Amino acid sequence: MTAQGVPPFEEKEQGRVTGLTATVGFPAYLDLAQVGGMRDAIRRHVM
Repeated sequence: MTAQGVPPFEEKEQGRVTGLTATVGFPAYLDLAQVGGMRDAIRRHVM
């Protein structure tokens, strides 16, 4: 098992409150779904 490094992105704090916190991790889940083959599984079973 290899050691995990720091993700290649930074979050910057802003002075205003937005609804962004709920969607900030969404790209990571999309990458995980792609690597795990979920996209192809959905295509096979939904179409």
